[in-house]
This record gives sequence, C-alpha cells and structure tokens, in this order.
Amino acid sequence: MYPGPTLYVREGGNRVIVNVTNYARYNMSIHWHGLKQYRNGWADGPAYITQYPIQTGNS
Repeated sequence: MYPGPTLYVREGGNRVIVNVTNYARYNMSIHWHGLKQYRNGWADGPAYITQYPIQTGNS
C-alpha cells in the first residue's frame, strides 16, 4: 500500500527487518523517513543516484 504503514520501534538492541515487494507497474525507490542509517546511503534518495530501485515483481 502507498504510503506504507508506520512502524514504531524502541531503540536499544532490537533488529527490524522490513521486506518490501514491488507490485506496481514501474520501479520504486524507498525513502525511510526518521530512520538513521549510519554509514549507509543506499536506502535514501532518488533511484539510480543513491540507491537501486526495486523493480516490478521483485523484493
């Protein structure tokens, strides 16, 4: 669904894994609002600039 659901997570040693499957007819990129990703720019920004898009039918 778009926009995706809001995830609430407490900081402190827990691990969160989010699997995303693209069912749209076009490629998608994801911008994770409010999530600090230290040393990793691959999940923030425009497709083919800072990350590869999720292609149709892929996760």
